[in-house]
Amino acid sequence: MNVDDPSGPFIVCREVVNSGAETTESITVEPEYHQARERAERKAAKEAKSFQTRRIHQELAQAHAQRARRSGWPRGH
Repeated sequence: MNVDDPSGPFIVCREVVNSGAETTESITVEPEYHQARERAERKAAKEAKSFQTRRIHQELAQAHAQRARRSGWPRGH
């Protein structure tokens, strides 16, 4: 979902889970997705006008980097 903020646009991401099932399973996302999201969040952090917005984008970038590493995706590609 895109959200407009006076300090600039940012993106809110949520993981999808199967609701109503006995166990919940998150949808498998390719490591390339997390690598692309990390780059997009770092770019958004550089362009953000407020400290708070920059911090949020950096946190999102770090989370995507961790997910990419857990998936075995090589860093720096």
